[in-house]
Amino acid sequence: MEVVGIYKIVFEVQDSFDSGCLTDIGLMQETPSKFTALNGSHLELSPGLRGLTEIHWVTVDSNERVEFVDSGIKHVFDSRYVLNEVEVQSVPTNSFGTKNRINRQIPIVDDSLICGIGHIAIYTENLSATIKKFADIGFLISDIIKDKSVFLRSKKENPHHQILVMESNEKTGFQHIAFNVKDMYNVVTKGLVLSSKGFKTVLGPGRHVISSSTTWYFQTPLGLFEITSDEDYLTSEWEPTEYDPNSSLIYEWAIENGLNHETRRQHETNEVTSFIEQKLK
Repeated sequence: MEVVGIYKIVFEVQDSFDSGCLTDIGLMQETPSKFTALNGSHLELSPGLRGLTEIHWVTVDSNERVEFVDSGIKHVFDSRYVLNEVEVQSVPTNSFGTKNRINRQIPIVDDSLICGIGHIAIYTENLSATIKKFADIGFLISDIIKDKSVFLRSKKENPHHQILVMESNEKTGFQHIAFNVKDMYNVVTKGLVLSSKGFKTVLGPGRHVISSSTTWYFQTPLGLFEITSDEDYLTSEWEPTEYDPNSSLIYEWAIENGLNHETRRQHETNEVTSFIEQKLK
């Protein structure tokens, strides 16, 4: 079985839940309970109190439907699911010695739609047992934070990770969802738009060391959401690295408390976020 990526994520929510936050981040509302990215991956809302309950995955080369439950989340692998091909016009860059952008400025994009669901991060009480379940499906280890976290991609040639599994003695289940936008410039412009709509920055913008992605984390009514782009693409030649836990490997750089959407400058901050420390616990 070859797993392509995430097709659907199911959240249980109360009747009073305001789904406007999902269209605000750039998902398209198809029904009262379905919110879709450009590639067809989507969030689905159902009545309840448990939060994230299911993750559905697209598979190929197999008619078999496989299901398992781990850390309170049901995972479904099915070849009947289909993701759309998405063509985006990213901003060309002029690195030293190259001339990809000639006689044109980088446009300021006020907002854009989400391209797709990039990855999901979950907590587990038993890291090795959870990793084995995904390995048995065909997932591969991309990188490891020793005794803390494992980054898994769903097939040999794929972006760096589709699921991040983090061990915790205090909690299980959902940690965050990452939504892909078209390029690293759009991470910042999308982040400024979300800031203007009242979303609180947890950390970002910044750049991860592991996966190299540009990123910005926001708190939402459903939990922690990440806006991201420019992730490493791996092949079968990639060799995983096992890192010792330390805060410097989480971010090469990051801005505390986000950027002010009006001044386009950093917000004033009087306290240091514990976000990085949480990821290393």
